[in-house]
Amino acid sequence: PMMLLLFIFMGAIYIAIDITAGEKERRTLQTLFTTPSRVGEIIAGKFLAVLAVAVTSAFMNLSSLVVAILLQAKLMGGNISKFALDVSPTGWAWLILLIVLSAILLAAMSLAVVLLANSYKEAQSYVSPLMMLVLIPAILVQMPGMELNMTTACIPILNICLAMGAIFKGTFSIGAMALTVVFLAVYSAIALYFASLVFKNENVI
Repeated sequence: PMMLLLFIFMGAIYIAIDITAGEKERRTLQTLFTTPSRVGEIIAGKFLAVLAVAVTSAFMNLSSLVVAILLQAKLMGGNISKFALDVSPTGWAWLILLIVLSAILLAAMSLAVVLLANSYKEAQSYVSPLMMLVLIPAILVQMPGMELNMTTACIPILNICLAMGAIFKGTFSIGAMALTVVFLAVYSAIALYFASLVFKNENVI
């Protein structure tokens, strides 16, 4: 789960920096605002670009990890047929939904934060605090007794890691997963709304 979140975050943050602070520095964002496009359309276009890269990064890196493990098992003389993820079709559906919603959340957060920067270099300084928001809950998941339940399903980022871990272990409950998805959707909507407020702030632009 931690690796998946890092893949999503790293896929989102640098494209978000380039199309916000990077465009400010290159003076192309100002030009964009002189077009007939509405602010909402500009926000939607930039958000969808970041989201597409984040989702692609997550699935491509997940695929490459699986291939790398298979190759390593083959080179070490292991039985590749025994290597399998014991995840049910329902579990895969939940996992894909979690990855997409996680990408929406991290893409919106990335856009909202790096848009505050006035240059590419300044935006890069915001990467570490944002990464801590991802890493700290992912590390807490490894503590004894941390399980997905009706309480932890409400905590952002932590609920994603616990839900993914429960899917891989095959111990998830439908109720806790549904609650995780609902809260993740709410947090994503809040982050996207905040990003739109920052984008519409003339002092920031």
